[in-house]
Amino acid sequence: MNLVTTALTITFLGAITTSNLAADRDASETKQPIVLTLFLHDELNDQDIRQLDAKYLGWFTEDLSAITERDVQIVPILRKPGYTDFDYRLGDADKALYEWDQRVIDYVIGEQKPRDRRHKYLLITKDNLTFLVQGIAALGQRSAIASMTAYRTIAHEVGHTLGATHGDGEFHATAAPAPCITNMFVEDVFFLKNCYRYSEKSAQAIRAYLNDTP
Repeated sequence: MNLVTTALTITFLGAITTSNLAADRDASETKQPIVLTLFLHDELNDQDIRQLDAKYLGWFTEDLSAITERDVQIVPILRKPGYTDFDYRLGDADKALYEWDQRVIDYVIGEQKPRDRRHKYLLITKDNLTFLVQGIAALGQRSAIASMTAYRTIAHEVGHTLGATHGDGEFHATAAPAPCITNMFVEDVFFLKNCYRYSEKSAQAIRAYLNDTP
């Protein structure tokens, strides 16, 4: 996670959808889904990919769906030259994000993908961008890079793209069985556990970001 730019068993045969309360909503009131397109870096092995859903995606997409009352769709992309082989280790996380966003622009235009607040495009990497930076995203924008070095990094960077900031992160000192940090907490602390959720402040920021989005 970069302090300046506001950064931190699945086979992927198709898009994965997390639905929450959809059956209870009238069809005319159902909101459009949040779509997370994940470019899985070529350096990820089969084991990395298999554990993505259970350890990195399932818990946070369920929480995000409950917060926004929208489905969350995961669209995985593997082995796409020019994208999944992107060199993110440039020694400068901000530069890496800029270069990745240029690739995303090419993808969105070339594939005629939607350009709205519901669609986000992440490069998922095996390692950190730099020694200290686990992931990076520009606040409220379409692109992000997130490593698999911590379970909450993908959730953290998605949160940034949806308008949540480090100031929305919380430390829960009384959480049982041990203290924990929510998704947008500024950095990982080795002795603090993951709360596996966004704080209420983060939830409010995300809802506000999507408020005018169908």
